[in-house]
Amino acid sequence: MNGKLYAVGVGPGDPELLTLKAARILREAGTVAVPRGREEGMSLALGIIGRAVDLTGKNILEIHFPMVKDIGPAALKPAAGKVLEVLQKGQDVAFVTLGDPTLYSTFFRLREALALLDPSVTAEIVPGVTSVTAAAAKAGRQLVLSREKLAVLPVFNQYDTSFEDDLKAIFERFETVCLMKAGSAFPRIKKLLQETGLIGGAVCVCRTGMPGEFVKPVAEVADGEPDYFSTIIAPGLKRKGGGGR
Repeated sequence: MNGKLYAVGVGPGDPELLTLKAARILREAGTVAVPRGREEGMSLALGIIGRAVDLTGKNILEIHFPMVKDIGPAALKPAAGKVLEVLQKGQDVAFVTLGDPTLYSTFFRLREALALLDPSVTAEIVPGVTSVTAAAAKAGRQLVLSREKLAVLPVFNQYDTSFEDDLKAIFERFETVCLMKAGSAFPRIKKLLQETGLIGGAVCVCRTGMPGEFVKPVAEVADGEPDYFSTIIAPGLKRKGGGGR
């Protein structure tokens, strides 16, 4: 019988934010799978759990995930094959991911690829603290109340020509907007916030829970200062002038 696959969210950076369940599963699993790509974030996940759980004697399985915009399950068959090899020995695998496995994580792509190889593989998702909520906590900001609406979106392509138009429409519809992975497009985001009059209430949280963390009003952040691990929390036009409220 196959072992069980766990998708373990380890939070945004602070090992104290690892849940009790996540820590227990990481202690019990004989193999910890660590995605490895061009971004440094996945190696950070291993560093986070290493400060919370003793990894001595565990099999650390590094698997390559091509960091492209739209990766299909077929491209992940080699990575899935490495995980499946361990599972088929009856051993459990804990697949670690920054933040939460359900929010912009590679886990579901891996699960699709595993299903192509062996549909009998079962998986359990262990939620983690998201960078969105952790950033809001660091900034002391509420996200939404009552019937208010929250938009969360990644900034993958700073060269997208529709970028500004899309954001303007979102600012009109939502009380709060969170932009993840915002470093590459920060100058354009800052300019748009200035043009819409929303910059006064916008905050940038960089490297939440990691070395080099900072929390600053967007207006005080220099171009090039935020990196990949940056989240911008901005009020929508319905909350214009209200800041964090």
